[in-house]
Amino acid sequence: MTLSLRNAILLVGAGVNFILFVGFCLTLSILVPLPARFQEIRDFFIQLASVYNGDLIFLLLFQLISLTASLFLFKRFRKTASPEIFFFILFLLSIGIEGARIFSPALKELQVPIYLYHLVIRLLYIARFFGLFSLFAAGLFANGMQYQKLSIAYGITLLTAFTLSSLLPVAEASLQMNTGIELLTIRDVTIVMLTIRILAIINFIVAWIRNNSRDFLWLGLGATMVLLGYEITLGSDNLWLRLPATAAMILGIVLFSRRTHEIYLWI
Repeated sequence: MTLSLRNAILLVGAGVNFILFVGFCLTLSILVPLPARFQEIRDFFIQLASVYNGDLIFLLLFQLISLTASLFLFKRFRKTASPEIFFFILFLLSIGIEGARIFSPALKELQVPIYLYHLVIRLLYIARFFGLFSLFAAGLFANGMQYQKLSIAYGITLLTAFTLSSLLPVAEASLQMNTGIELLTIRDVTIVMLTIRILAIINFIVAWIRNNSRDFLWLGLGATMVLLGYEITLGSDNLWLRLPATAAMILGIVLFSRRTHEIYLWI
């Protein structure tokens, strides 16, 4: 995979996230009326925080973090042939897809066919699997996988995510058709996803041991902070737990970025 093709893939991913962000904002305006005057902004955020236990705020933060961090890292590393940062950016872009959960209430209001709910759930499955496999692939390249296999790794990651998401059943209960306008949730494939998460982090630990360089250990720490922050923010209802978890995500992104810069600065 050439550097220009790699950059094009990242820009397309960022474009998809931007379109999703616009759709998120439009859907948000249906669920929570946007402020007409500057004085109403405070009331708007108070109302936003009270709906769905503040889920809307954190989904919005996910999309902002995903899009801005991805574009920042793309600009910083656009001339660096780093497979680790390539797959890490793909992982960050997948986090932004969680904003699709907001479409459930809007679809319910529009009384659309049931298969559109299925499509949203499939999209969420694809995003989660693709993000985790991308993080796993980043660890493989940190362990010494050749750069020439970047296209193969990307293709396998994308194909596996699509395959698994299409094979998983969509339980009717997960559609939440009869529970008002709750946000869409999906049933996490706990064992599979937990295994991928653990293996992804182990890859960086092995890279630290093999290369005898603490930079790879810091990469693993940064990836762990982003992954744990993402999972805690997504799965918890406690505001005081979600706020530091979101902050940990941002710190993890900064740490991963700085360590990658240090590794490729000396090559």
